[in-house]
Amino acid sequence: MREESTIEAIVAAWRSLARVSADPTPRGGDRGERERALVRSLIAATEDLEDEEAVLRSVALTAVAYGDDSHRQRIDPAHLLRELVALRHATFDVFRVESPADASRRIIRFDRALSVAYRVTLRSSHRTGLQRPGAWDGRSDDAVRDIVRDTLGERHGRGSQSE
Repeated sequence: MREESTIEAIVAAWRSLARVSADPTPRGGDRGERERALVRSLIAATEDLEDEEAVLRSVALTAVAYGDDSHRQRIDPAHLLRELVALRHATFDVFRVESPADASRRIIRFDRALSVAYRVTLRSSHRTGLQRPGAWDGRSDDAVRDIVRDTLGERHGRGSQSE
């Protein structure tokens, strides 16, 4: 499969797992674009990378946008986790069909990027009361760098440094 068809297959499978209704049609509008951008950045993180930190920072920025939903004050961590677990399940299913030999390697990298996305999305929705939801863009905050480096440190056996 080509990258765009892979992304569309993952988004459709994700929607069918995450929705109460049986309609697997991906969302449209801004929300749908944010979902596809998140999946696209997570898929990019599964490739062999020279600058993994830069790719994970990109994942972090798309996760901030994904979590920016103006009708919510704060994201429910359990709900977000259920959404992302469904995304991971859908992605692994597509990886196993698309490239069985690489599925395990890719899902391990996907899991690392998904961890960054989860942590950044939660942090962006729980900023101080002085900021409106979504006002934190992740660019000027050391938190993204710390989350990414912490995630990379876990991979290299250095353990958790900060959150």
